[in-house]
Amino acid sequence: MAFIFVLGIVGIAAFLIFGGSMAIVPTTQVQAIAKAIARAEGFYVQGSIPQRANNPGDLKEGDKGYGLLDSKTVFPSPGQGWNALYAQVQAMLDGKSKYYNSGMTIAEVGQVYSGGDPNWAQNVADTLGVDTETPIGQVSA
Repeated sequence: MAFIFVLGIVGIAAFLIFGGSMAIVPTTQVQAIAKAIARAEGFYVQGSIPQRANNPGDLKEGDKGYGLLDSKTVFPSPGQGWNALYAQVQAMLDGKSKYYNSGMTIAEVGQVYSGGDPNWAQNVADTLGVDTETPIGQVSA
C-alpha cells in the first residue's frame, strides 16, 4: 500500500512539473535521438526560437493554445515540448509517422526534418557518434 502511495505522489509531481501533462517515459534510444535533434535545432542556444518556445524539436504542430513563434509551436513548458519530441521520435522508430520510418538514414530524415539543410544530419550524427548513413532505427543509446 505504501508503494502505491509513493507512486501516486511521484505521478502527481510529474504531472505538475511537466505543466499539467503526464511525462512520457522514453527509451534511452528515443532520448538520445531527441537530444541530438534538439542540439541540431539550436535548443541549447540561449535565446533561440526552440528554447523560447519550449520546443526542443522545433516542431510545427500548429497553435496548441500558446501561440506560434516563427511558425513553430509554443509549448507551455519545456517538459511538454520534450514530450512532443519524444512522441515524434517514437513514431519514427515505430513506423507510425507520416514522414519517417526506422529504415531511413539520418541523412534521409534530415532532408525531410530540416527542409534540406545538409548540416542538420551531420550535426545529429556527430552528436550520436554515428555516420549520416546510419538508419535511424539502428541508433543505439
